[in-house]
Amino acid sequence: MCRLTAIVGLCLATWGWAQGFGIAEGRLGISGHAGRVFFSLQVYRQAWRCFPGVLPVVPAFPAIVVETAPVVVAPADPRRELATWSRRLPQVPPPEELAILKPALSPVEPRRIVAGPLLAPPPENDRRQAARLEVEKGKQALAAAAPGRAAEHFQRAIQLEPDRAEAHLLLGQAEISRGRYRDAVLALREGLRLKPDWPAADFRPIQLYGPHAADFQQDLEQLERAVQRNPDDPGLRFLLAYQWWFSGRRAEARVEFRRAAEQAVDADVIRRFLDWPD
Repeated sequence: MCRLTAIVGLCLATWGWAQGFGIAEGRLGISGHAGRVFFSLQVYRQAWRCFPGVLPVVPAFPAIVVETAPVVVAPADPRRELATWSRRLPQVPPPEELAILKPALSPVEPRRIVAGPLLAPPPENDRRQAARLEVEKGKQALAAAAPGRAAEHFQRAIQLEPDRAEAHLLLGQAEISRGRYRDAVLALREGLRLKPDWPAADFRPIQLYGPHAADFQQDLEQLERAVQRNPDDPGLRFLLAYQWWFSGRRAEARVEFRRAAEQAVDADVIRRFLDWPD
């Protein structure tokens, strides 16, 4: 009976020992089943008494067994490591202490930017010089049989110097060459207003055409046909008389000026030619 009890006790001791010790995450550790280990050791002692000389000697264990917690290595916490590392750095004093350590700097007054035009208008002398250059370019364009480009130059000259009568009068001549008779009347009327003695000028429109003098004759014939188609238009008669006046045909021009003055509402500009002595 004693031997049977010893065999059963040995089996129970082996089971209790296996339950008491375990392997966790590759490390040998002691689980929380301390009671099972203690019971297994007591049974093992009883079996040793029944089989003397077979089992190894097991010393007596005290009645109190101290439970040992498992040895588990926790993973490193990055935040804790960062906090530990930051404590090793030299501490920066607060802003109020920095203000005491550093000398006070005098405040820098911001620059005042006065808003203004990006491009200031050129001086009066420069504007007149630029207008003179535009007039010369317009004359060159007329001589090159480019009345459209010439009109653009004359218009720029007027923008630079509105009181330049020459630019208005030449613009009127360019508009006649382009067949834009209404614009030609307006330009010539403004030029005559700025230069009342223009009827006495030694002006020859054919000279503006340069080597293209034949174009002047074509423009004159086209204007004559326009007057024939519109005999009651005082503006067309005024332009035809204007061309004849500066082409050496003043007698015929006076006749057309009188007809235009009779049809026009405002004949002040036309009368300047009629009142001018031969």
